[in-house]
Amino acid sequence: MCIYSTSWLYLGQKRQDLSAKLELSGLTRHYELYKDQLPRLLPPSFLGGPIGAGDIAIAEPVTGITMTESDAALFALPSNQVVLAVSLGFTTGPLSEPDNVTSVSRVLEQSIGAAVTIRGQSLIAYADELGQHGLTRDTLATDDPTEAPSEALLPERHQLVFIARREKDKWVPTQSVISELLYRDTPPYREEFGTPKIPEQLNLVEQSDDGEFVRPTWSSVAGQGEASTRKLITLGLVTPYVSLLYSHERYVEDSIFLSTVHAVGTASRFRQIWHEAYRQVRRFRDQKQRQTAGLQTRADLEELADNLGNLQFDLTFSVEFPLMRIETFHTALYEAMDLSTQAKALSQMFDQLDGSLHSELTAIDVRERRRDDGRQRWNAFAAGILSLIGVSVGFVIAFLGVNTTEVPGGNDELSMWAPHFADLYLIAALFALTPVFLISFPYLRDWATQRRIVAAWIGLGTTAFGVAVLAATLFEDHHGTGRAIVLDAIFKAVAVFALLIGLSLVGLWSRKPLMTWLRKLLARRRRPATGRTAESASRPDPAAG
Repeated sequence: MCIYSTSWLYLGQKRQDLSAKLELSGLTRHYELYKDQLPRLLPPSFLGGPIGAGDIAIAEPVTGITMTESDAALFALPSNQVVLAVSLGFTTGPLSEPDNVTSVSRVLEQSIGAAVTIRGQSLIAYADELGQHGLTRDTLATDDPTEAPSEALLPERHQLVFIARREKDKWVPTQSVISELLYRDTPPYREEFGTPKIPEQLNLVEQSDDGEFVRPTWSSVAGQGEASTRKLITLGLVTPYVSLLYSHERYVEDSIFLSTVHAVGTASRFRQIWHEAYRQVRRFRDQKQRQTAGLQTRADLEELADNLGNLQFDLTFSVEFPLMRIETFHTALYEAMDLSTQAKALSQMFDQLDGSLHSELTAIDVRERRRDDGRQRWNAFAAGILSLIGVSVGFVIAFLGVNTTEVPGGNDELSMWAPHFADLYLIAALFALTPVFLISFPYLRDWATQRRIVAAWIGLGTTAFGVAVLAATLFEDHHGTGRAIVLDAIFKAVAVFALLIGLSLVGLWSRKPLMTWLRKLLARRRRPATGRTAESASRPDPAAG
């Protein structure tokens, strides 16, 4: 029986009862409870109709082999991965004869290499046409999602060799027979590519003369002989590509078969997820990754993050299923196929990719926050400019545009730049500069905290400038005429603004030393009072004497 992974997916809900193909015995009820987590047996229509006894044959007939039965079935895993199982039943002479072992080995070599025909077509060609019966090609199975893979059969496959006991007292095959049945001539099915696993539950050992059971090892399993004091009643050996089972009950074989179907599909899905994850990352690096720091955007990462999330979601449907299985076989098969390690490696890879994406997004957040801060500062600057121009102009226009006794009319009409309106321009300028000062003060405070000495000198210089301009404007008030008085009023507001800026910077610089000086002064004033209290407490009271 050979199980092949395919490049097909089944996205529908059709299923056939497992009892139509498998003998589950007392496990039927348990399988029904977990049928949504188990491989689903697809109806025969997906294969183009029921498979007859003579529909399947090996490509090159082998002498000494008599075919007795054949069958094929399609299974859909919870991840929608479709697995094809092909079984061949045949009889041959005793395995104690080398020619019979060679004949069996040739049949096994052809079946694991897909050298099988179904209804006159090669197995590969037949699998390529399964899409006509409701299956969908899996885009993860190819480098280019727009193109179909070259073959429908993928590399992941496993062969189950079930051998029935001819006679009740017949021993298990010898080491040479086991090796020839377990391994093939073509890599990676050779002996160098895997060490056999020995599930304890599948290797029942007859009691020795001293009445003790001995756990089987590879040497004891493979070294059965006439002089052995222990005899294996059943045999079970597992390698990455072939499992050999001797003299087991039908329900045990079917449970092993179902576990193998799931394992083959899982191995194929793991490889495809791994391959697709690397393809997505490689495409991101080639097309969208910015080599210069500060240029990566969220839009660049969106497609990669979405695709990796889909692969992680797909990975959750490719794990072990809850099943009353032959536990030691299941564990041995997963160890032989290295599925647990692959699952762990995939999880670690996704964790590392998630960390990389998180780092990129953190950098993007920092850049966006810095950009937002810059925009806020620009908005504050724009608001200051708007208040500087809009408030002053609006105030002047509003004052001059109303009917008021302050605006002479008739023959006494005055220009808007007349000295008569100097106080008006002074008030307008103060109105305009006050919001500018209030908006800029937090930035001045942050800057002065970082550069205290520089801020103090600039504050002193700005204060001196404000004092000089204010003194000049006051002097101009007494000696100036005409429009100079209006400019004098505006510069007076500028002088007040400069004084506010300069004194604020000096105050921010002196705040720390001033607070330190005040704390020391308060501490110094408290010490004498405390000393006098202690001294008066230590003196004797005359009245008491």
